[in-house]
Amino acid sequence: MMSNRASRFTFHVSRTRSAQLASCSLLLAILLLAAGLRFYHLDWVEYKLDEANISRLALNMVRTGRVTAWGIGSSVGIHNGALSVWLLAIPYAASSSPLVATGFVAALNVLAVAMTFAFTRKVAGPMVGLIAALLFAVAPWAVLNSRKLWAQDLLPPFVIAYLWTAYLALVEKKRWWLVGHVLALAACIQLHYSALTLVFLTVFLILLFWWRRWSWKVLAVVTVVGVLGFAPFLYLDAITLARDSITGQAHTFPNLTRIVQTVPYRKAVVDTTAFQMAWIMVTGSDLHSLAGASEFRNYLSSLLPVAPLFAALGGLVLVALAWALWRAARAWNDAQAKAGFMVAMGMVFPTLLFVWHSTPVFPHYFILLYPWPYVLVGMFLVWLAQQRPRWRVAWWGGGLIVVIAAAQLYGYLSIMQFVAGRNTPGGYGTPVGLTLRAVRSAEQMVREMKGNILVMADGDNVEADEVASIWDVLVDPAFASRVVDRRQAMVYPAVPVAVVYAPGASGEGSATHISLRPGEGEYSLVRWMGGDAPATKVRSLSPAGSDRWANGVQLLAAQLSGDVRPGGTFRWQLTWRVDSPPPSAVDYHWTNQLYDAAGKRVGQMDGVGIPSRSWREGDTVVTWFDIPIAPDAAPDVYQMRVGMYTYPDIKTVPVVDGPGYVEVGPVEIK
Repeated sequence: MMSNRASRFTFHVSRTRSAQLASCSLLLAILLLAAGLRFYHLDWVEYKLDEANISRLALNMVRTGRVTAWGIGSSVGIHNGALSVWLLAIPYAASSSPLVATGFVAALNVLAVAMTFAFTRKVAGPMVGLIAALLFAVAPWAVLNSRKLWAQDLLPPFVIAYLWTAYLALVEKKRWWLVGHVLALAACIQLHYSALTLVFLTVFLILLFWWRRWSWKVLAVVTVVGVLGFAPFLYLDAITLARDSITGQAHTFPNLTRIVQTVPYRKAVVDTTAFQMAWIMVTGSDLHSLAGASEFRNYLSSLLPVAPLFAALGGLVLVALAWALWRAARAWNDAQAKAGFMVAMGMVFPTLLFVWHSTPVFPHYFILLYPWPYVLVGMFLVWLAQQRPRWRVAWWGGGLIVVIAAAQLYGYLSIMQFVAGRNTPGGYGTPVGLTLRAVRSAEQMVREMKGNILVMADGDNVEADEVASIWDVLVDPAFASRVVDRRQAMVYPAVPVAVVYAPGASGEGSATHISLRPGEGEYSLVRWMGGDAPATKVRSLSPAGSDRWANGVQLLAAQLSGDVRPGGTFRWQLTWRVDSPPPSAVDYHWTNQLYDAAGKRVGQMDGVGIPSRSWREGDTVVTWFDIPIAPDAAPDVYQMRVGMYTYPDIKTVPVVDGPGYVEVGPVEIK
């Protein structure tokens, strides 16, 4: 008798250990799959304006030691919280390479897959955890949003911590876990404002679970901790004075004001966009949007017919969501039913609260949903297998999950292969590896020349113009790079430089070409050994009298071309030299005013040409302005008055030993 019991016990222990070993092996395989997808060809990740701006903030924090209190600006004019910058400062402290920082984001998202299994195993068992982790690991949009330097791409581990701590505090009644819950909530909000929807979920869950007996001491501590979680953001907002974009009045707390104004001052709409965006993020559909308007048909024609499997996943999620709500209503006292309800609310609240919106709704707002749809699918299938053993759910359900996971994996790999190999305007951005190749080539050229780097691009604002921002971040600061807007100026330094021409323009002289994706153009690298601007065949006009301004600028020559007649527009080109560095933190604009002999102005054009921050002593600069001529201007000989003034305070820069302008002419209107 004892021998039979011992045998049965030994068999049970052996079976349990085998199940645990199988579970651990499957989990390891899933985590390796998640890591493989997220680290796959990191040199293919896109690197655009937002990635460059957040990288700049993190790198500045590392290099200066000053902790930033704000993140990058949002599309509605509000600064994001600084948590994303603080987190990215960790990899950037080890390396300035965006590949390392992107790998850090990928690693956090692999951690989120592991956390998905751990949480789900706790509330629903290991099989549910494996299903949820597998679906999350291969979800195409989850993977794509694990490989970008976006603040919202850091959300998943914090979202899981948010709901996990809520479960511990409210279901398991470990009330002090609510402190951890509100800290996770504060972290989510400071990563991306879409997480403000979770505030309503927190209030709802506290009201639902504590409506009979309030833990006032815990709530008081939670409130204090929650406010302290926003302390850096609130402090900087409190000491910042800014003009209100709506009222025009200056006041403190500009970001909080804009957040509040988003609701009453923006026209709100009610539509189904939130459901569409949530469907895309959950099912992995609409991947063709990354191919852009000109290439998406080519991508779709190359794709196997896996769309029905994506739709099947969406159908499973909807059924599982309805089941979770039904089960909570039928068996509220069951801890697993409560967990399922919490998970369901983690999907419902962010989606429903964006049905009414006063700002555009984008797919990445619904990164907040991860991994809850996949947790619900796992809970539903395992429950169904237990309730209906004759239906063989374990077999067909398991097979369906594997097939869907394979389709999701195929979808992700196919779109990555497609966008990495061709130009996708309006879709996926230039892979960072290609841009880095151009940057490293320019740096190597500069090492050989012992000079610095000059980038000619469309735009020179490193916070708003994409190419300017990318090169400002990626180039080693030791090479003292600068960016010039080639649409407004050409610069010929007195010292050797490697001139980098962004795609769309070719350099003067022999160039080294760094190709991007087919059809996307190339970077051209030209060695400039220093000197004056190349001579042109167009007749030059010389200044009459004094030609130097007090800020160290000397006007060398002017040229005109185009339609020089009443009502026409002509191109006015100035060649000038920087004889001495300008005062710091002072910017200048040019003014070009055409006068007749009687002192009547018949044409004018002002402009910045090239910002003073980009001036270097010895530079020869060519800038141009398109000047319209008044229709009533009489055919005659005119003089151009060229001047400079500080901006934005508009103070005339004096001319050395002369009036407030340099006179150039004659300009003959025929």
